[in-house]
Amino acid sequence: MSINRLLSCVVPLAFGGLSLLGCSQTTTPSGAPPAKVVQADGDHDHDHGDHGDHEHGHEDYESPNTFSAGLAELEKICQGVKEELAEGDRDEADAKVHMVGHLIDDLHGLVADGKPSPEVLAGAKKALDDIFDCFDKMDTALHSADEEVAKKLDYAEHAPAIEAAIQKLKELVK
Repeated sequence: MSINRLLSCVVPLAFGGLSLLGCSQTTTPSGAPPAKVVQADGDHDHDHGDHGDHEHGHEDYESPNTFSAGLAELEKICQGVKEELAEGDRDEADAKVHMVGHLIDDLHGLVADGKPSPEVLAGAKKALDDIFDCFDKMDTALHSADEEVAKKLDYAEHAPAIEAAIQKLKELVK
């Protein structure tokens, strides 16, 4: 881990907790500034404590340039989380769960950049928040002090809400 990547995770933690399912990242892996990010009303921040020495997959994440590309990436990550949890690979699932936090931020910004009607914007925001909430619950379970809670985490429990929200986003943002 480079010192810059380490600092991008440690400094925000020292100033009040991790931001949106993982550490704050102010540049993309290429070093360029990320796509415009709009915070999802700021009420989703939480601190889930020490994650140990594992990475959260930030090196694999690049901000999407379009909303449709972001949705495609979201579906790919969802499938990955489902597979990793089914295989019992909680560290890999955790990395993907954290990537969703960054992606949801980006998708909020991409929706707003399209200057949709207030109804479409509100519907997209709700759908993105619903997806975030599902992944936040998975993140909480993955980092539970009760090892059995983490072992019992099943993507299928959250799949209907995630799939409904993704479908809603596809309908709203055509």
